Amino acid sequence: MTREIRGSRATTGLRDAAWQTLAERGEHRAAYDALSPSGLERRARAASARELLLLADVARLSGHPADAVVPLRRFLDAHASHPEAPLAAITLARVELVLGRPAAAASAFERAEALGVPSSFDAEVCAGLALALARSGSLAPAREAARRCLARHARPPHHEALRRLAEDAVDESANDPVREVEGAATAVDRPARTEATSGATDVAVER
Repeated sequence: MTREIRGSRATTGLRDAAWQTLAERGEHRAAYDALSPSGLERRARAASARELLLLADVARLSGHPADAVVPLRRFLDAHASHPEAPLAAITLARVELVLGRPAAAASAFERAEALGVPSSFDAEVCAGLALALARSGSLAPAREAARRCLARHARPPHHEALRRLAEDAVDESANDPVREVEGAATAVDRPARTEATSGATDVAVER
C-alpha cells in the first residue's frame, strides 16, 4: 500500500512538472492535456501566484477559456496586492465576454479599476466597462460609465458606440443600445501583451 501511495505521488509530481514545462515552452494544448480533465481546477487549489497565472494561460491559449475563470478568480482573491492583479482582472473580464457573461465581465472590469489599472489600459477598461454594462441590460450605469470614459479619453476604443450610449441617442424601445454595444463589447476580448511573473505572456483568448 505504501508503495502504491508513493507511486501515485510520484506520478502526480511528474504530471505537475510536465504541464509547467510544456506551458513555459508555449505548448499550451499539450500542457492542458498533461493536467488531465480535472487537473487544472485541482491544481489551482494550492497553486502559487505564478502557477495560477500559468494555469490561466494554459486554459485560454489551449482553447478552453471557461477553465481560465477559476485560476484567475483565485489569483485575484488570494493575491490582490500582486503587481499583476489589475491585468489579471482585465483578462478575466475578457474571458467573461468570450463566454457571453457581460455582467460578470463588468464586475471584473470594475475590479480592475479598483485595483489600479495602468494608464496604458485605462481607455480600454473604461470602454469595456460601459459596453459590458450595456450588454447586460444595465443601461443607466452604462451611460454614466460611458460619460466618465469619454471625459477621460478623447478617442477611446469603440468611441462611436460610447458616444451614442452617453448621449442617449438610441432607440431604447428597440433595444438599439444593446445591439449597438454587443458587437463592440465582444471585440474587447483581444488583450494586449503584459509582463507576467514568468516572462512575456500573450493574454489573448483563442477561440
